[in-house]
Amino acid sequence: MSYTFRNRFLIFIAILFYLLPLFTKAQNNNFYNFHTFSLKDGLTQSTVYAILRDNNGYLWIGTGAGLSRFDGQLTTRYFASINDSETIPGNRIFSIIDDTMGNVWIATSGGLVRFDDNKNIFERQEINGKPIIGNTLSVLPDGIFFAPLSTRFTNMITKQKKWQTLPVKSKNKVDLFFTSTVMLSNNKFLLSARHKNLYLYDINTGEFCEAAFYEGKHDVNKVYLDNQNLIWVAPYGEGLMCYSQTGQLIKIYNTANSGLNNNVVLDIIEHNGSLWIGTDGGGINILNTANDEFSHLLPIPEKTSSFPARAIASLYKDKWNNLWVGSIRNGLIEVKSVFMTTYLQTTFGNPHGLSSSTVISLLQEDDSTIWIGTDGGGINKFNPKNRSFEHFQASIGDKVSSIVKHTKDELLISVFGQGVYYFNKKNRSETSFDSDE
Repeated sequence: MSYTFRNRFLIFIAILFYLLPLFTKAQNNNFYNFHTFSLKDGLTQSTVYAILRDNNGYLWIGTGAGLSRFDGQLTTRYFASINDSETIPGNRIFSIIDDTMGNVWIATSGGLVRFDDNKNIFERQEINGKPIIGNTLSVLPDGIFFAPLSTRFTNMITKQKKWQTLPVKSKNKVDLFFTSTVMLSNNKFLLSARHKNLYLYDINTGEFCEAAFYEGKHDVNKVYLDNQNLIWVAPYGEGLMCYSQTGQLIKIYNTANSGLNNNVVLDIIEHNGSLWIGTDGGGINILNTANDEFSHLLPIPEKTSSFPARAIASLYKDKWNNLWVGSIRNGLIEVKSVFMTTYLQTTFGNPHGLSSSTVISLLQEDDSTIWIGTDGGGINKFNPKNRSFEHFQASIGDKVSSIVKHTKDELLISVFGQGVYYFNKKNRSETSFDSDE
């Protein structure tokens, strides 16, 4: 190991141990690593609507142009074929789930299928000789619940492998295209319908009616039930509404009254104690429901490690607590929490990196601000709350070998080959230490 490399390696280790306590204790300051699956990795399209990781570890990815299954190394693609009844019946994939017995169910534009893992074929599901077409599936203890288009609600008892039609008691004909479904704790389903309203369905009595508590004015993109049994409703263009199961409105989140950065919410999921919100243009918004604070994952210019997509079609958390993001036009994105991140050299004035790639001194203040001395890039200031850097014109070219706090408004810095200077934090100027004598 060369002397130069050894010194830089030791400096890196010192910086790592210096910063880790800060990263560990900082609230809402998580770091993430992103891995993208694209067309070259076997996706059938770059817009992902449905995701499932089954009990065998296979990753199923549904797009608007077919289905992919990834086994960790190879990807198998499936497409509809009018000449083969053992393929998927439609290329637009609405949803994918697995039931309590491990069966994989896929709702497509051409109908519902079950994947037969032993035969490697898709079994098309029918009632009275007609395909069951719909969008949303829900898992029941003994099977699945499906809300098809232009027919009655159906229930598959998986052990019997038999569909049964459920009773529906309604004043009006049920002829709706349901977009999302959640099962409430009182044996009722809450369903959203395209171009319509929210509905309640009692699976025991068959009673079907509009949800009177809903106060939105537009189509509902998504309904979601969190671990606290709170109902989250995302009307198109209205942000996010939170209700109790009794229908009491608890709070509305939108761009005008909260940190939500986009009012078009397409999907919602709970992950690591926070609510992850997929938007159409604002990336992922992460809501800390304990304090109503938002953080965001979205592309940042000139920062290659930032989240790669702005439009999010689907969010999915697998049984191993891994988070998967289906984007619009940016493929499938795997999100993993990490304990540290890397900041590289950027152009002067860019807040997303250092003014020099070599760091030779550090100072952390009581408010957690970090002052960084670089080799030729002068002083950098790092704000850990928003993870941004500030560079200073007065110190460009300086090799800052040491930084200490002098007063509330001044630092004392040692510049290699030049001497000691005061650095004024307010007016961002340097003054020679000798001129004070």
